Amino acid sequence: MKNQVTDNASNLTGMFVCAALGAAVGAGIALLYAPRSGRETREMLARKAEDIRDKTRNVVEQGKQAIARAKGEEPAHATYAGMSTSRTLS
Repeated sequence: MKNQVTDNASNLTGMFVCAALGAAVGAGIALLYAPRSGRETREMLARKAEDIRDKTRNVVEQGKQAIARAKGEEPAHATYAGMSTSRTLS
């Protein structure tokens, strides 16, 4: 039963990561075709990339916590996007 829960959590995490990457690629392509100056586009891309990076880290952290809970372990916490931690990931 634990393997099935772990597999489901792992599949869900993979799905979120793929969705985030797909959104990032789509947003990047859309921005490249937007009617903005090069400087404005680069600044917007930098902001979007940072947002996506933070969201992806949060999703990965949630996936790791779900896997740890499925295994019956205490979830490890990392310092992403200003989150406080009880212990760090190795």
